[in-house]
Amino acid sequence: MMKINLIFVLIGSVLFGQNKWKDSIVYGRYPDGQQAYTGGNINLYKDVMK
Repeated sequence: MMKINLIFVLIGSVLFGQNKWKDSIVYGRYPDGQQAYTGGNINLYKDVMK
């Protein structure tokens, strides 16, 4: 019985864990005028390659 419950929990977490709801807090991109790194991707690349 315990194994069956574990299987249902694992299947449920796989199916519903990555659900994308309309009112989700996590956004797919940054708002206009904002960037992930100050200076954009070019400055990020330059800083990483120093």
